[in-house]
Amino acid sequence: MKTKAASFRLFVLLALALAATAGAAAAAPETTEDGLVLVKKSKADAVYRRPGVAFSDYTKVTLLEPLIAFQKDWQEKHNRENWRNQISDADMATMIAKGKELLKEEFTAVLNKKGYPVVAGSGKDVLGIRVLVLNLDVAAPDPNNAVGSFTKVYTEGAGSATLVVELYDSVTWQVIARAFDHKMDQGTGHAGASERDHQTNVADASYAFHSWAQQLVKGLERAKQSEADGK
Repeated sequence: MKTKAASFRLFVLLALALAATAGAAAAAPETTEDGLVLVKKSKADAVYRRPGVAFSDYTKVTLLEPLIAFQKDWQEKHNRENWRNQISDADMATMIAKGKELLKEEFTAVLNKKGYPVVAGSGKDVLGIRVLVLNLDVAAPDPNNAVGSFTKVYTEGAGSATLVVELYDSVTWQVIARAFDHKMDQGTGHAGASERDHQTNVADASYAFHSWAQQLVKGLERAKQSEADGK
């Protein structure tokens, strides 16, 4: 039963993520099944929050284990189109593990720097944060740092992904907010295709996670300011 519930929950998140991408935020539902309400104006594609929650009550954060999910059949499609650079199941696990490591590093660094100490455990002043990277599409994967040893790979952009951030009260573990944001790297638009390898992929992932972490902090600050203004 737990597996089915988890699968259904991920399906709902994917459906909401798709509704919030490519300028479709206006089509997102006004409320969610778990009682969150759509925020009319936000910097992300779609943001939901629980009515009556005071974000000013939270001064620390705890990072929950993130989730990184590639697009369905991404591996099979890549291997059909790139016979010289096959991606194995072990490679998939390596990329996901590295992605989680980079995500934790960037979110921890930004949150600590911006005045939200990252702590272990729960408490009334501790906000639980879970980050999910869904629909991930990596344009030129190189998990074994081997591309440059055989040939050079050029692409117009790094790829795309949808970020979902869930915020929890760390005592009750009730979800109090959820945000969706889709990002697609289409390159510079004027310099043509760029060479890609393991190092550029790591740099791009770190930059994306850093930017998303900053966006999260700004969202928290806007919520607190709105509370202070009585809005």
